[in-house]
Amino acid sequence: MARFTVSSKDRPLDWAVVTNVRVEEYQEDNAPSDGLIMATQMLLTSRLDEKALLGRSQDELLHLARVLQLSAELSAALSEQAQDDVEYLEGQVKQLQLDFASSQVALGGDEALKQLNEANRELEDMYRRLDESERERERLVEEVEGLQSAPSNLEQLRLQGELDQAREENARLGRRLAIAEEDAERERERASKHEMELAEKTQRLEDVHAALKHKTQDMEELRAMVQAEQRRAELSDQGKSGDRNKLKAKNRELDRMLRENKLLEKANEDLRSAKFKCAEEVAQLSETTVVLDARVRDAEEVAATLNASKRELERKMDALREHAATLELKLEERDALLTTFERKFASQCAEWQARESQLVSEVESLRQPPTEPDRSARSTSRLVAEEPRSSAGADIAPAGHASVLNGSGNLASALRDARSKEVLLLEAYEQLERDTKAEVCDALAEQDDELNALRGDVQRLEQQLKAERQRFVQLDEALAAAQGDADEARSQLGAYESGVYGLPDAMRGLKMLKRQLRSVEDELGATVRALNQRGEQMEDLLEENRMLRQRAGLPEEEALDVTGFRAASQVELEQLRALCRQLEKEVGLLEDERRALKVELRFRAKWQGMEAARL
Repeated sequence: MARFTVSSKDRPLDWAVVTNVRVEEYQEDNAPSDGLIMATQMLLTSRLDEKALLGRSQDELLHLARVLQLSAELSAALSEQAQDDVEYLEGQVKQLQLDFASSQVALGGDEALKQLNEANRELEDMYRRLDESERERERLVEEVEGLQSAPSNLEQLRLQGELDQAREENARLGRRLAIAEEDAERERERASKHEMELAEKTQRLEDVHAALKHKTQDMEELRAMVQAEQRRAELSDQGKSGDRNKLKAKNRELDRMLRENKLLEKANEDLRSAKFKCAEEVAQLSETTVVLDARVRDAEEVAATLNASKRELERKMDALREHAATLELKLEERDALLTTFERKFASQCAEWQARESQLVSEVESLRQPPTEPDRSARSTSRLVAEEPRSSAGADIAPAGHASVLNGSGNLASALRDARSKEVLLLEAYEQLERDTKAEVCDALAEQDDELNALRGDVQRLEQQLKAERQRFVQLDEALAAAQGDADEARSQLGAYESGVYGLPDAMRGLKMLKRQLRSVEDELGATVRALNQRGEQMEDLLEENRMLRQRAGLPEEEALDVTGFRAASQVELEQLRALCRQLEKEVGLLEDERRALKVELRFRAKWQGMEAARL
């Protein structure tokens, strides 16, 4: 647990800051001004002693007391604000748990996984239909599908595992929170028990003080009576045995009362030590409250960081899903374009094949020899053409043959053109296949690059997820500790609000200790004066002893049997010395207790000032 130290208050009191505070403005429910906050901070770090108050008028001292009262009320208000902050932190913790639950629902479950599998099956069916037209393109497309769908499935499985781990960690957080609440309840019971014991011991201490004072008065009365009896016995010419017995009885009574006084002093010392231990425990509880506030703030910061990391991961997952959908759309567009080109090419090839068959049939029909009717017709025409005017028929025959030859030449040239076009079309088809293959290879290379980049992003996200998981474990521990300590801080704040450990009560306790210290100092002064009186009385007794020796005719060198008187006087002297030492010890203990309470008061005032400055 962190240790907190309180700096020494060496700063002088600035009366200008105190006088600038207008107390009349705060008679109603007004907000604290900057002047009051500045005065409160100055009073928390200033030295308030007799030197600072020396030479001030009664009005200024009264104004200072009012400013101190306002500062105490401001501290109480800040304590209430701290309580509100603790409740707000609990609300944030609950909101964090709700966000985790909503993220589990948003990221999907078994139904989302089924839909994803159905979409993958439909995509595989489409690829199988493409495989029926071209085997080579099927292999490439299946490879693209495998490279594209694998990261998505891996990401879904990884997210599902992370969600399961988050559920387990959330359940473990709830269990640890319940344990912490039980521990906080036990700590509250122990604190209340200590408070009751402290109140009981304080009451017993007051009773012991009263009994000690009463016994001291009785001892003084008995001592006076013993001295009177001793003087009467020394001055009396007739020493009777009855007086001696009475004196011995008084001495025994005095011894008994002194023993009772010692027992009461021992009980008083035990009660003071117990009270000091309780004060130390109260100071430790105050330090624990400050530490718990720091832990709560750290837990809030870690929760905010985790929320930001979760939102960043969700954004990256959405980006990956959009990228996968874009790749699927591009692949569908390319498949549709390739199907359209295949249909057009198939129809054009069918037309070219039909045209080629027609041209081949025409050429074959032209290349066949003439039939018999044609030959008889030709011979008849030759017989008729034997006349002198046969020149015209001779001209007709060569003309028909030339037309036939011209038709066959045209058909041959058309056939050559068709074959050249077919060659060109085959070359164009091969070029188209090469271009398509190059385009597919480029697309696959581009997709490989994108997949490699996605794999790098996935690895980086996995590393970030590992770091976030470690931070989540730390948050788990901090949240469990902070949740348990928040209840303890709430109970401590309730104690501040109820006035058990508030600044006004601490001021009143300090004033009471000062009054006790002054009373003890007065008692010590009275004891010193009584001791001086006893010294003077001792000198008087020595002079009376010399006078009595002269009257009795006894020399001063002669020894007398004064065992009984010496024992009584020695006991009385030792008792007075013991009482003086005890009073000095009590003064020292009260001074130590005053310093401890003053340090605790400064520490609490400083802490409240820090909270006020933070708010």
